[in-house]
Amino acid sequence: MEKLLQQSEGLVTRTLSLKHRYLFDQVNWKNRLIGIKGARGTGKTTMLLQRLKSLDLPPTVAAYFSLDDLYFTAHQLTEVAERFYRQGGKYLFLDEVHKCPGWSTHIKSLHDFYPDLNIVFTGSSIIDIVRQEADLSRRALMYELFGLSYREFLEFSDIDTFRSLSLDALLSPAREWRRGFPADFRPLQHFRDYLQLGYYPFSLEDKEGYGTRLNQLIRTIVEYDMAELHDFDIRNAK
Repeated sequence: MEKLLQQSEGLVTRTLSLKHRYLFDQVNWKNRLIGIKGARGTGKTTMLLQRLKSLDLPPTVAAYFSLDDLYFTAHQLTEVAERFYRQGGKYLFLDEVHKCPGWSTHIKSLHDFYPDLNIVFTGSSIIDIVRQEADLSRRALMYELFGLSYREFLEFSDIDTFRSLSLDALLSPAREWRRGFPADFRPLQHFRDYLQLGYYPFSLEDKEGYGTRLNQLIRTIVEYDMAELHDFDIRNAK
């Protein structure tokens, strides 16, 4: 397990925490069991690592494990988590939980038997997460992370920063929200770029390779996630 802790520490060290997705401030991080579901590529892993970095704790106390790591092909999640807990672990961030067979049963067991262990888990396979979500409905606080909004795209692209607005604020006759926009702001100026590149955060890292990465993402969803659908023939994926 020492290798997993070293990997966790390395990932946290390399994670930037200057900008957070919208959901980061909405999650009740004090809850003992939190689940975050969402489509692949929307930034769930980065959000986990940013939260872990904000705790500023050693990896023996707070750690990130991705369940698609080869380590978990030979070791059960409960076994690893119990060892982590016995060595002083208090905060466990589990990514790609759908890669672990029976993951909801493992997490439910850990939640019930270790009342001072805080667990945050994510899954990219919406189908599997929704299917097993009911098993944790009385225990887990569930959230869903969507792709970048236009407001987030402008902020993450260093174009401009605006606060989010509720529907009630937008419909208010006073229209006070207009004061939050500069006089020369043109809302459609970057909208075409958003439609072409803006939904997935990884476009901000590599605009040239965005198309290739998007095709790979679609292929993964079709060949893996949709394969979980009842009566779906994977041969139709082509």
